Amino acid sequence: MNKYMLVFSFFLVSKINFAQKKESSNFDIENLNVVVGKTFSNFIYKGPDGRFNTIGLSGNAYTVSVGIDLGKTEYLHWIRPELQYYEVGARSVYNNVGTNWELKYLGVGVSYLYEAINVERFCFSPGFNLNLAYMARGQQTNGSLTYDLKKEKYFSFWNFQAGPILNSRMEINKRLSLFLEYGFAFGLNQIEKDPAEKTRIYAHFASLGFTYKF
Repeated sequence: MNKYMLVFSFFLVSKINFAQKKESSNFDIENLNVVVGKTFSNFIYKGPDGRFNTIGLSGNAYTVSVGIDLGKTEYLHWIRPELQYYEVGARSVYNNVGTNWELKYLGVGVSYLYEAINVERFCFSPGFNLNLAYMARGQQTNGSLTYDLKKEKYFSFWNFQAGPILNSRMEINKRLSLFLEYGFAFGLNQIEKDPAEKTRIYAHFASLGFTYKF
């Protein structure tokens, strides 16, 4: 896990010097973002037999984040550090017994966005997100039995993920904008503690947020 934290720390502390329209490399804190969304996730699981399986989709989960935009209005590149809370999980049925996993994480993330389209009040920006999060709560339910995943230590407490994002923003006035965002998140570390098994989280999310310009 240390290598993932080292890589993530590098992205957080590195000075980004993108500038499309000016030679100056200084980035200002331009905007405050608040985002609420819905998360859809499943597990990519590799058992002791070496076979990969996808453990079913879970959609009863949410994500919330608060962050800032670093950049300048005249630039086309933005860096968005943020604090995040998100929920993921998966479902499966074996021998008519249902199993449900519910994991809740607190973490920090950083996104890069590029303004590919900027027409009057509308802006469309593809980008990429990195996130490192700590499992605040984990629960597994097998039929009528419930297990505390943190207490039992079945899973790693850390999840490191990355993926592409698409952001579309509409300016309401000079200070306030609304935006929709859709993205994917691929688990870069496996969360299973059992060395004979490997589990990674795969998720996609749809979010609604607002931006306040300082």
